[in-house]
Amino acid sequence: MMLQYSAVGIQNESHMALDISDYWKDLERLETSIGYAVWNCSLDLPVKLVTISEGGIGGWCLGGGDEHIRIAREVVPEIPGKETEFLGKICKEHGIYLIAQMIAKTPDIMKDRIFNIAFIIDPKGEVIHQHIKTSFYQRETNTAPSDIWNVYLEKYGDDPEKLLEALYPVAKTEIGNIGTLICAEGSYPEAARGLALNGAEIISRTMDGESDESDSKSVSCDLQYLLCACPKYWRNLYAWRGGFQNE
Repeated sequence: MMLQYSAVGIQNESHMALDISDYWKDLERLETSIGYAVWNCSLDLPVKLVTISEGGIGGWCLGGGDEHIRIAREVVPEIPGKETEFLGKICKEHGIYLIAQMIAKTPDIMKDRIFNIAFIIDPKGEVIHQHIKTSFYQRETNTAPSDIWNVYLEKYGDDPEKLLEALYPVAKTEIGNIGTLICAEGSYPEAARGLALNGAEIISRTMDGESDESDSKSVSCDLQYLLCACPKYWRNLYAWRGGFQNE
């Protein structure tokens, strides 16, 4: 394990995707932002880990009901796909691990459904980790594992260890064992402990929204950070979204 390196969180403005082209607007901007962040933040230790916020690529809540199926078929990308290949080239160029999130489809789990997915790309440009968001805040219209639990039981069986690995996967890398949480999941310490049981040393929580240090949301998040970081060997990394351009 590489013991000393820098980690960077990108706080970018993004688009709530109405079309796949909105994903690419965000990706092209992130190419510049990531390049500058790696250059600027490597003055002391080399940057080896970069993370992007929830909603940082194409937004996070694209539509429910009948729109859900249309969006799954016509709007959202697949992971892996052209979008992750583009990010993979950036990872290879800079020699970094990238943690990001997209609303995307994963036919291996279920067709015609959209999921909120965190993923990790390694310095070789390969997707080495995918995590589907398990718990939502308010009216998020994506599919959670609990919505299709019968599908998980058919795919992974009822073995608790296999289900835990499916719900809270951990990527074993040279810079540490990395697990991901997405926004509201950090409200529940059980999610972070699920990652710990699978060997996580670094927990990245991609976040949507902006927070002022004086508001109640920030105080609540501070408490959640403490709950998720209780074991002394964990390292937490958070990235907040900078805003939506089509707001």
